Amino acid sequence: MGYNKDNEDETGMLGIDLEAKKPYKIVHDMNEALKFPSENVNNVKGFGTPDQWLKFFNSEPDLDNWKFHLVKVLSS
Repeated sequence: MGYNKDNEDETGMLGIDLEAKKPYKIVHDMNEALKFPSENVNNVKGFGTPDQWLKFFNSEPDLDNWKFHLVKVLSS
C-alpha cells in the first residue's frame, strides 16, 4: 500500500506491467498488486524479504512521488 507524497488522498498498491515502457503502476485491486512471501520456503537464491523489497521500491526513482508500507495478506 502506498500514497502519493504530493496528494496523500491518492492511495493504491504497487503493481507491475513488464510489457510497458514504465513497468510500475498503481492499482486498486489486490489481485493486481505485487506480493512477496515472508519466508524463503523454496530456497530461492537471492531471496528478498518483504522489508528488503519495501526499501527497494521506496528508493526507486520511477516511484519517487510515492511512499509505500507493507500490508500483511493471507494467502488463499
